[in-house]
Amino acid sequence: MDELDEIDGKGSARKSGGGGLLKFCLACGCLVIALGLFGVFMAYRAARQMFSMDPPTVEARLQSIVPATVPPGYSGMMAMKIPFTPIEMAIVAPEGFAQNQGGQQPPLMVIVMKIPEGADARQMRQQLQQAAAQQGGGGAGPPGEIQVEAEEQTTVKIRGEDVAVVTQIGRQNGVPTKQVIVSLPPAPGSNEAVIIMGMGEESKFDQAAWDAFLNSVR
Repeated sequence: MDELDEIDGKGSARKSGGGGLLKFCLACGCLVIALGLFGVFMAYRAARQMFSMDPPTVEARLQSIVPATVPPGYSGMMAMKIPFTPIEMAIVAPEGFAQNQGGQQPPLMVIVMKIPEGADARQMRQQLQQAAAQQGGGGAGPPGEIQVEAEEQTTVKIRGEDVAVVTQIGRQNGVPTKQVIVSLPPAPGSNEAVIIMGMGEESKFDQAAWDAFLNSVR
């Protein structure tokens, strides 16, 4: 009887030990799942902070780049921030354009980008052109490739200072296109410059909305 009790005791011990191992494995599995879910959540949160197509969020990002008033009939279309850099971008387009573009260019798309002091302005402008092309349709072909046919340089007063304005007429993927580029110097107390670009189909370019936007820059 004692021998049976001993056998039962050993069996019981073995059973207890196996149950402990099972619990340990389950705990490890739950930990891995929890860490995975946490990683997904953090990635989702980072993506939301980096990229947004929510109009109010885009317009708030715009104000953080350069205080300005969105023209009537327009709204925030897309905003993006590159992690670990001061580079931010916001795009304003006609209301509903993102849902109804149908491969067509809008009468005006305003792209605003904040860049660090000393950055290659030409390279930044190319990135703006690519972003505008990807958002604005324009048919097949390399995005942002604009064949400039005419160029004019003027000045405009912004924040009480004369600022250079470059107006270019050309073709983007065969579509006659007008783009206007303004490079703002850093605001007082800041070392970050801002590039503002207006872009749209030449025959439909919304000059009134573009002028209103520039005049509202504070």
